[in-house]
Amino acid sequence: MTTPDASLRTIKPKIPEFIAAENRAKNLVEKAANSEAIRIVDELMQEVKSMHISNRFSPTKEPRLSNLTGPPNLMLVGLSEAKYKRQTLLIELEKIKDNLISSIAQIENTVMDIEATKIDD
Repeated sequence: MTTPDASLRTIKPKIPEFIAAENRAKNLVEKAANSEAIRIVDELMQEVKSMHISNRFSPTKEPRLSNLTGPPNLMLVGLSEAKYKRQTLLIELEKIKDNLISSIAQIENTVMDIEATKIDD
């Protein structure tokens, strides 16, 4: 079985449909990259950066990290409970955004595979 990239490379020089497929893939990736989901994560990150943190989270006391498995994140060591909470929320949002971007990157290969599958030899 050939990969989408391999099958497209063999047809690329032969047919103009490749250029159309490539343009379609790039347009869809661009559209997905500008999606509402990414904007929402960006908005949440801005909110977390400036939001009030409840008094439950001390601005001076360090959190107990004994419940963690594995080594602690060096970005979190020495932070107060309030700063720790803010930073962990930002880290989680960054992970969500990274996963969205990673998924978006897969769109191009899948669209190219779809287009290659439509082309007769």
